[in-house]
Amino acid sequence: MTAPAAALVADLLAKALRHHHAGRLATAEALYRQVLTRAPDTADAWHLRGVAASQAGRATAALPWLRRALVLAPALPDAAYNLALALDDSGDGAAAETVFRLAVAVAPRDARVRRRQALLAEARHGPAAAVALLRAAAPALADRPTLWGALGAALLRAGQPEEAIAVLTRARAAAPADAAVWANLGAAWRALDRPGPATTACRAAIALDPGLAAAHANLARLTAARGAAEAALAGFEAALRLGVDDRGATLTDAVMLARQACDFDRAARWTVAAARLVADGGPHQLAPFALLLGTDDPALQLAAARGYVRGLFGPTLPTPTRRPPARPTAADAPLVIGYLSADFHQHPTAELVVELFERHDRRRVRVHAYSTGPDDGSELRHRLTGAVDRFVDLSALDDTAAAARIAADQVALLVDLKGHTANARPGIPVRRPAPVQLHHLGYPGPLGAPYLDYVIGDPVVAPPQASAWFDACLIRLPDCYQPNDRGRAVVPLAETPSRRALGLPDAAVVLCCFNNTTKITPEVFQVWLSLLHRLPEAVLWLLDTVAAAGTNLRLIAAAAGVDPARLVVAARRPAAQYRALYRRADLFLDTAPYTGHTTASDALWLGLPVLTCPGQTMASRVAASLLTAAGLPELIMPSWTAYEDTAVALARDPAARAALAARLAQARTVAPLFDTDRFARALERAYACAWRDHGAGRAPRAIGPEELT
Repeated sequence: MTAPAAALVADLLAKALRHHHAGRLATAEALYRQVLTRAPDTADAWHLRGVAASQAGRATAALPWLRRALVLAPALPDAAYNLALALDDSGDGAAAETVFRLAVAVAPRDARVRRRQALLAEARHGPAAAVALLRAAAPALADRPTLWGALGAALLRAGQPEEAIAVLTRARAAAPADAAVWANLGAAWRALDRPGPATTACRAAIALDPGLAAAHANLARLTAARGAAEAALAGFEAALRLGVDDRGATLTDAVMLARQACDFDRAARWTVAAARLVADGGPHQLAPFALLLGTDDPALQLAAARGYVRGLFGPTLPTPTRRPPARPTAADAPLVIGYLSADFHQHPTAELVVELFERHDRRRVRVHAYSTGPDDGSELRHRLTGAVDRFVDLSALDDTAAAARIAADQVALLVDLKGHTANARPGIPVRRPAPVQLHHLGYPGPLGAPYLDYVIGDPVVAPPQASAWFDACLIRLPDCYQPNDRGRAVVPLAETPSRRALGLPDAAVVLCCFNNTTKITPEVFQVWLSLLHRLPEAVLWLLDTVAAAGTNLRLIAAAAGVDPARLVVAARRPAAQYRALYRRADLFLDTAPYTGHTTASDALWLGLPVLTCPGQTMASRVAASLLTAAGLPELIMPSWTAYEDTAVALARDPAARAALAARLAQARTVAPLFDTDRFARALERAYACAWRDHGAGRAPRAIGPEELT
C-alpha cells in the first residue's frame, strides 16, 4: 500500500473511531467498511466493525467480522473478549466459553475478562463454576481488588458466606470506596444472621452509592426482620424503583411484607409487577407463593412455579422421564416412605402430620422422617422423633449428600412436605433420591417441578378440571387431603382467658379470623367492614403479625365509618394457648384467595363454625375441603354476598351457632376430617398404587378416590 493510501486508511479509521465513541454506530460501521474496502486485512477495522454491530444489538451479524479480526491478529487486544461476548449474546454459550479461554490466554491479567468469563460460567453451570475460575485467576490478579470483589460475590451466590466475607474484606481494604463490595458484605453478614454488621455494611454501600438497588433491598430485609415494617416497605420501594436486578427475589419479599402489613396499595402494585415478570416467560426468582396469596388464577400460578424452578436449576433441570428403576420389594414387604421437611419442630405442618406418622400401618409402610430444619427441643419435636421408624437430621448436609443419604436408605417413595415455601430444599428431590416422588400438604398449588411425579389432593381442592392446574399427576384422596392430629395440645377450659382479659366485650358477637394477615385482601376486608356495619354489636378479632397490619386496617376501618376499636388484635401465644382462644369466638370468617388451613381445622376441632367462599385455585378451596370432611358443607358459600348474608344470619342466631357447635363436637369422633386412621389407610393405598405402577413400568397417572376407598 502506498503512503498516501495508508494515510487515507488511517484517517478513515480515526474518523470511524470518533463516531463510534460518540455513539453514532451506523456512521462508524460505514467508515469501517470503507477502510476494509481499501485495506481488507486491517484487523482493527474488522474488530471494531464487529463491536459496533454488537453494540447495535446485532451480535449474530458481528460474529464473522470478529472472527476475521482474530484470525488476522490473534493477540489483538479485546478481539477474543468481544467475540466471546458476541457469541454469548447470540446464544452460543459453549462457543463463548471456548473463546473466553483464548481471551484469558491473550490477557491473563485483565480482570474484566476474568469476571465476564466467570459470569458466563455461572449462567451455564452455576455459581460453583464461577468460584473455580475466579480462584484460578487470583494468583495472577492478587493486586486487583475488582477480582476479589467478584470472587466474594460468587462465593456468596454459591452459598459460602463465611469465605465470601474473608474475600470481600480483602477487597474492601484495597478499595474502601467500592459500594458493591460493601453491599455484598452486607448480604454475606445477613446470610450468617449477623444483623448488626450487615446493617452497617448496607448503609455504607448506600452512602457511597445511593443508587445501588441491591443494598437498599438487603437493608429493607434487615429492617423487616427487626419489625419495622413501614421503614422496610419504603426500602423495598426504593430498591424496586432503582431497578434491582435479581429476577424477582426482592419483589417476592416486598409483596410478602406488604401483604403481611395489609398495605393494600403496595401489595396490589407489586403483585401486578410479579404477574408481569411471570408473563415474560423466562426463569426467575419470584417465589410463586406470593402469587398464591394474591391471585385466584391457576394458570398464572402454574407459570410462576415453572419459571421459578427454571430459575433454581436452569438447564440442568431433569426431565420427568429420568426416573430410577424400581428397587426390588417383596410383595408383602412394607414400603419405605420418606417424608422430607424443614418443619419437623413446633410448626403447623408438624402439628398436622404427627399423628399420621404414629398411625401408619407398619405392616404396609416404614416411615422415615428427613429433617432439614432446626431441632427446637419442643415436645412436638420429641413426639415426631418417636412417631417414625427412622428420624434423620439432614440439616448439616448439602443437597447432594442429603439426597445420597435418602437413596442409601432405599426409600421407595419420597414425600416432599415443603414445596415452594420458606426453607425448602428443592435441590434434594431434584436429584431423584427415590424412584417415586410426591408432594403433599406444604404448598397448596402447582409446583412446576418435573422431579415430582404426584401431588396429593382430594375431590374438593382438586376438582376434575384441576388436572390442568398441575404438571404432576393428581392423587385425589377420598375425603380430605389434610391429615389432623386428635392429640393436639389445648389448654384446659379453666385456663382459657376470659373475653374481658382478651380485650373483647362480654356481650359482643366475636367474628374471628386467625389466618395470617398475609391472607387478608382488600376485597375480603371490605366484606368484613360491611358485616360490622350490619352488626353494630359485633367485633372483628384478628391475630397479631406485624404492628403495621393493625394500624393499616384500623385506618381503613375509620375511613369506612367503622370504629377502629372494634378491631381487636390477639397477641401471639404458644400453640396450646392459641387454640384455646377459639372458645371465645362465635364465628370464624375465612379469607380468599388463600383460605385457612391449620387455623381452620383448629377452629373446627374446637367447635367454632368456619364460613368460607372457595375460588378456582387449590389454595382457595382448602377450607371448603375441611368443611366437607367435617360434615358442614352448608358453610361453603357460593358467593361473597351469600357469605355476608350467612354471617349476619348466624351472628343474630345464637341457637343456630350452638347447633353447629354441637355437630362439630360430634364430628370430632365420627367425621372423616378427624379420623386419622381412615386417612392413613387411604394414603397408604395411594402409595401402593403409585409404587405398583412404577414397578410395572407405567408412567405416573391420575389416581382417583374410587381406587383408594
